Amino acid sequence: MNRNARFASLSLVVAAAAALAGCAASSTDGHHGQRHADAGDFGHVHGLVVSESEKVLVGTHHGVYSIEDGSVRGPLGEYQHDMMSFVGGPGGEIFGSGHPDHDSPWAGHMGLIRSRDGGETWENLSLLGQVDFHDLEIVDGRFYGYDSQTGKILVSDDGVAWSAGQPLALFDFAVSPDGATIVGATPVGLARSVDDGASFSLLMGSPDEPMLVQWRPNGTLIVFTSDGSIFVSDDEALTWEETGKAPAAPQAAVAAGESELYIATAEGVYVSVDNGSSWVRVDEQ
Repeated sequence: MNRNARFASLSLVVAAAAALAGCAASSTDGHHGQRHADAGDFGHVHGLVVSESEKVLVGTHHGVYSIEDGSVRGPLGEYQHDMMSFVGGPGGEIFGSGHPDHDSPWAGHMGLIRSRDGGETWENLSLLGQVDFHDLEIVDGRFYGYDSQTGKILVSDDGVAWSAGQPLALFDFAVSPDGATIVGATPVGLARSVDDGASFSLLMGSPDEPMLVQWRPNGTLIVFTSDGSIFVSDDEALTWEETGKAPAAPQAAVAAGESELYIATAEGVYVSVDNGSSWVRVDEQ
């Protein structure tokens, strides 16, 4: 596909964001009742948080679970919120969004919520009843969220007041360590924004059919494609190296350290210490 055709395609992705948001808007139900997870029995996973001690927290449609030394515990806390996004923040805090448990005092969309006790309890910070973020990123205390209702990336310096970019259909996005660049996985390839999502341009020569994107603190950009192949770039997406393949289609991923990758699949949660060349299950002893 030539350059003009690729940029024309991006405009179609912008138009498709409205349809994508419409589909997302129809799913607002939360969950209730206890559901114990054995190894690999998490349902659909939307996010992973890894602590310095390598404890893994799993954000799912049925609440939050923990994995430590191969042992699975959960769902945690009184309420089993449908965590459509789930990400770690400064000081061990966890942030999320999605749909509340039917038994919780919240209704509609959860906006931005925060936990300071490892997912046991949650408080709302903003946008309660208004926004359902399907992706969240935090860089240097700044918040970036993909609003499933509008198809726009929202940006906030404090998690309370937000500004909105242009609508774009995204599977996932990541933010550079300096906060200057957003890279998103769209139906027609990777797209980049250098103005907080106000505009995007396609990244030529990037991996086909990107689905998940991660950015390490050292500047390495990581992409999972639709078949689970893993590509990394150390020069801001100018060149790419294929480094491995996921053991199954990843539902969520998080990069940790210099070369560790954690992923959640339908089978379970895995870790790689070599950028995806080999994998080990972490949710079974």
